[in-house]
Amino acid sequence: MRKFYLFTLLLFILTACGGVRYIYMAEVSPAPNVDVPAINKRVFFEIDKSVPDTFWDRHSELKPLNIKMWRKSLENGFLNSFSEFNIVNKKEDADIIFKIYKALPERTLVSVSQSGQQYYPLGGSDTTKTVVVSAQLTYQARLLNAQGDILKRSTGTSISKKRGTKKNESGIIIASAVESMYESIAMDFFQ
Repeated sequence: MRKFYLFTLLLFILTACGGVRYIYMAEVSPAPNVDVPAINKRVFFEIDKSVPDTFWDRHSELKPLNIKMWRKSLENGFLNSFSEFNIVNKKEDADIIFKIYKALPERTLVSVSQSGQQYYPLGGSDTTKTVVVSAQLTYQARLLNAQGDILKRSTGTSISKKRGTKKNESGIIIASAVESMYESIAMDFFQ
């Protein structure tokens, strides 16, 4: 019974202090603007084990962002980019392997003004400043043959084309960075 009261007291304190102060982002479905010629080879998409599925994006000026289903979001972006390819579900059936080795999103501050609504800074009141947020994504990808030999590499930092001022726009902003990533990779691999 004592544990119940302690839990209730803790819940009351968190609620009275504004609750848990973080933002949640689930699966997104980026739609990159990619126009590459279809290839007649079978392609397998793979994400390296080192790319996490759930993690936190922490920024010193913004509320923490809890990102979940990140690997599925990257897969959605691939499928929306290269749907004309002959995509196979088994690695052993593939002629070419499209592998993501690194894909790490990070929110960035674009501008801060002293009036209006607040995006989601850590402190202050809700009407003290407007914060415009963008995102960048540091990535590494490789195009491999069936034996695992590297055919092409693509490494860089993509920038989101969309910006936002509201915390519920985090998914849209990060999806935009994923779109930019696949657009850059398509240029490196297929043009």
